[in-house]
Amino acid sequence: MSRLFLCEKPSQGREIAQQLGATQKGNGCLQGNGVTVTWVFGHLLEPAPPEAYNPDLKRWTLEALPILPAQWKLEVKPSAKKQFNVIKKLLGSASEVVIATDAEREGELIAREVLEACRFSGRCHACGCHHSMTPVSARHLMTYSRERPRSHSIKPRSADLVATGWWV
Repeated sequence: MSRLFLCEKPSQGREIAQQLGATQKGNGCLQGNGVTVTWVFGHLLEPAPPEAYNPDLKRWTLEALPILPAQWKLEVKPSAKKQFNVIKKLLGSASEVVIATDAEREGELIAREVLEACRFSGRCHACGCHHSMTPVSARHLMTYSRERPRSHSIKPRSADLVATGWWV
């Protein structure tokens, strides 16, 4: 496999796969016509609990507050482990990934969190998708996806969201 499309939700993945000719059902994905399409369903990762930073914090007290990790950690949600493992396996044989999420920061953030957690180091493109995929927009997706460096401005936003979720 060379090109993997990572979508924000299953319905989006099915629509994109249909337009790209990837109609063969796989485990958590659709394949065909030289591409594989898979998806997340919202955030597959969540902020790690306090004990992931320090085992003594499993039973924390008010005196231990505030808990301010130097580096934020994410863990796979228990309900998302199966799809996370599907994506991780697919990434292992992908030479490049097209992030085919909704055309807004949150969608791309969700995908990039998964890519980072899986330690994907291949080529990565982002191409915001419209809510309805037409043959024209599918061709656009195949042709005009753009490569973004790993230091893209999405990364600081990811850390901000993790920290905000922790404090709230």
